[in-house]
Amino acid sequence: MSSILSFSFKPTETAGEKNVQKRTMRAEIFFPILLSVMITMVYLVVQIAMVMPATLPFGLQLLFELAASMYFLDLFTGLVHLNFDYQAIQNKELYLHTERDVPGIQRFNKHDPLFLTASKEDQFLWNFLVHHDVPYPAADTDYDLVMQIGKPVMAIPVSLALAYSVGLTLPGFVVRVILMLSALAPATNHIHIWAHARTRNLIRSPIWRFLQDYHLVLNPDVHKKHHTEYDCNFCLVNGWANPVVNRLAALMRHVGLLVDEPPTITMRRERDLHVAATELTAVHEKKAADATISEPTPTESYLSIIARRLTLGSGKVPAGSAPKHRRD
Repeated sequence: MSSILSFSFKPTETAGEKNVQKRTMRAEIFFPILLSVMITMVYLVVQIAMVMPATLPFGLQLLFELAASMYFLDLFTGLVHLNFDYQAIQNKELYLHTERDVPGIQRFNKHDPLFLTASKEDQFLWNFLVHHDVPYPAADTDYDLVMQIGKPVMAIPVSLALAYSVGLTLPGFVVRVILMLSALAPATNHIHIWAHARTRNLIRSPIWRFLQDYHLVLNPDVHKKHHTEYDCNFCLVNGWANPVVNRLAALMRHVGLLVDEPPTITMRRERDLHVAATELTAVHEKKAADATISEPTPTESYLSIIARRLTLGSGKVPAGSAPKHRRD
């Protein structure tokens, strides 16, 4: 592997390693920024809710709280998605590897030493980023898709219960928004996958198509832009928070906290260069092997000359040569 990389891939590898180092350093301050944005948005919505008329009908208030919970969940998924899309796989060989279908991903995850010996962080990032190469169907089971988000979300109602048990209380509308968000969160992965299914005309339910068309859940055309440009539309619930996340990403690129080129595009270019270098190396090695077989060694050439002279000296005609006529 190292000989292949040193053949003609070294300049690109060096540039890629620098890019990895930059993204790793930026990741150290990336999460605090995302957390600050989430806290700020929650604070603003709480303030808006507190100044709402006290006589607002309870049904309308619940509708507002449901919309708020969907917005916060959409914002959270967008920020998390943005964060992981700009993280770097440290293992260079794993970074350069991809699969083209779900069975290939599953075999790679279960049997390939390259994946099995990688760090847990690199394994997670590779599985997260390979979705850009194989967007549909999901490589995970329905149960896994639910539990990937359902497990961490379980901590929210438990935390509320513990806070209440020690005398800490929150306004009723805040609790309801949090609980609605917790209830909706496990469906996030399916909402995302079904947007890809709609792109392939696999969604038949008129109700779900209506929800997608009116942006109550993730619209396939909105999310499709993410899979063509990779630097926008990160939100996965309904896209309501995309304007905020897109502007935040643009600002972070402007101040140097994110690289200008989406990492997926960089990674694909480096993979293509790696494949080209590997193929070129194989061609050169094959030519060298063929030349070694077809060209006689100096010893073989010398022996053939001696044999020819001995044949001529004995009066025998060498094979393949025309007989010479003597003049009388």
